Amino acid sequence: MRQLKTFVVLVAAGLAVAAFAQYTSPELLFVTDYGGTTPLGATVPAQIERYDPYTGAYLGAFGAGYVSDPTGIAIQGSEAYVTDPFSYGGTYFTRIDKFNFSTGAYDGSIMDSSAYNLFGLSDYGSNLLACDYGDPSVGNDGVYTFNSAGSQTGFWALPAGSEAESIAADGSHSYIATAGGPGLMSYNLDANGLTTGLNFTAGAGNVYFGAAAFAAKGSAYAAGLNSSAVGVIDEFSTSGVLLSEYTNGSQGFDSLAFGHNGIMYAFDALNDQILRFDGTVPLNFGPLGSFALNDTADGRRMAVYAAPEPVSMLTLGLGIAGLALRKRRRSRSH
Repeated sequence: MRQLKTFVVLVAAGLAVAAFAQYTSPELLFVTDYGGTTPLGATVPAQIERYDPYTGAYLGAFGAGYVSDPTGIAIQGSEAYVTDPFSYGGTYFTRIDKFNFSTGAYDGSIMDSSAYNLFGLSDYGSNLLACDYGDPSVGNDGVYTFNSAGSQTGFWALPAGSEAESIAADGSHSYIATAGGPGLMSYNLDANGLTTGLNFTAGAGNVYFGAAAFAAKGSAYAAGLNSSAVGVIDEFSTSGVLLSEYTNGSQGFDSLAFGHNGIMYAFDALNDQILRFDGTVPLNFGPLGSFALNDTADGRRMAVYAAPEPVSMLTLGLGIAGLALRKRRRSRSH
């Protein structure tokens, strides 16, 4: 009986390790998809797809039946937040839908009646930053801050016609990719994700769809098309100085995201693929290979969940096993 109990405890501990280590592969890449026909000829609904960015393997999808136009995406903990613009009574609104990215379970929505067309989404501590593409006839471009309870805590306006597409943040700045002319816009942020003023604008005239930040290096990135309609990714310092650039006339970039070890992923929407870059070196050294998004029909934005390191997960699992054994011994002593 003692051996059986010990076996059960160890099996439970092993299952705990396996559960926590489910996504230690070590990253998950998420792509928001408007739906349609994939490169393989399959028809898929609007949803969010999962890929292993190391192997390119497709790992299923979630959100079908809940989202209509999934666009921006940000990951906090085990939750994926997705901006979902929609029209009601002739007026445009945007929900931010929340899903458990492991199970795909819908966990509610953030709804703000003033948010017109939220395209980009970024986490900032426990806050969310959402950039509003705006209505060109009204000029209500801007950035909303939402706290962990889903309440709007701030808003700052962008220049009319900015057409904010994506937003990223480091520990003290936001970086907003715009398609309307300003280029990459950066604002200083306080600890609550509220702006304290403009930091810089850079790359004016370029059409930027994607933004990313690499805090460890002190760099910001913007991706899209340059003034000659050539695919471009620009690296800027946190003061707006151009540091390096990658261009390719047969590529067009919609989104950027960072994972482990300074790896930057770039979504080439023209060719339905993800390019990998080493963010620790200049962009002009080129990509570190690519993989095809064969199960994505009309991808928009992406995000990367960088899982805790496997060693940390093993330690956590062993800790759970230790607690189980301690409880067992304590119960025997009584």
